[in-house]
Amino acid sequence: MRTPRTVFNRSRHMDEKSIIDGLKKICICNSIQKKVILEQINNGVRTVDEISKRTGAGSGSCKGMHCIPKIREMLDESEKISS
Repeated sequence: MRTPRTVFNRSRHMDEKSIIDGLKKICICNSIQKKVILEQINNGVRTVDEISKRTGAGSGSCKGMHCIPKIREMLDESEKISS
């Protein structure tokens, strides 16, 4: 039998995991965190170009070779969830 404290701790762990995940860098060149990209997606942005304009992701020295595929994946995942 679980106590409310156990449930609380499990919930807290999930929140911490979510926070840590949001701090991951999507655009290493410009230090753009995942939470910044997700915020744009949650605000209705649906294209890589628009996310790049609003955040600077993809405009670093690698010209988006590392982050644009990650951003596309995040956009695709968002579309799957909202469908």
